[in-house]
Amino acid sequence: MRLQKLLFIFILTFSTLGLCYAHAGIEAVNDSYTVFSTPRNLQPFQLTTNKNTAFTEKNLQNHWTLLFFGFTHCPRICPVTLAKMEQVNKQLHAKNPSVQYVLVTVDPDRDTTTVLDEYVNKFNSAFVGVTGKEKMLQQLEKQLGVVAQRVPEANGDYSMEHSTSILLVNPQGQWVGILPYSMSSKAIAQAVEKAIG
Repeated sequence: MRLQKLLFIFILTFSTLGLCYAHAGIEAVNDSYTVFSTPRNLQPFQLTTNKNTAFTEKNLQNHWTLLFFGFTHCPRICPVTLAKMEQVNKQLHAKNPSVQYVLVTVDPDRDTTTVLDEYVNKFNSAFVGVTGKEKMLQQLEKQLGVVAQRVPEANGDYSMEHSTSILLVNPQGQWVGILPYSMSSKAIAQAVEKAIG
């Protein structure tokens, strides 16, 4: 009886903490996406684009950005997401041509600037591919709650498991929202338009 009571208290406490964590600092959570009530500042970082130019926190300023973490050897999630981003671009470009679309690699060993350039250009030549030193990439991933890890394959090669959401960054360079993989391109475009106001 005492064990059952303790178990009940544990479950109740865990559920309450989880609920508080899930809703802390969040303005709205609907069926599609999350918007933070307080924008989240990003610490400085130094990475490199597919055009061999510097990509820092300053490149996230003065325009809205859709940021996605993936890799060029990704079999499904990444190409689907970038195709969605291209559809979003088509829907937003007329009224919001300055929106920036960025792929940050989680696989810097294979995703060189040349490889990234070839990859993003398949979707849109204006898309930005970003790579850099693994430590700096991991620091940015940590800031944005992105999870990425190498997974060995039977043939001796490896793949990457990683977070699949698109992250929304405002013109002040602050992280303001999470757009999950399950959203359609139309829903993403509507969410971005709403955020832009």
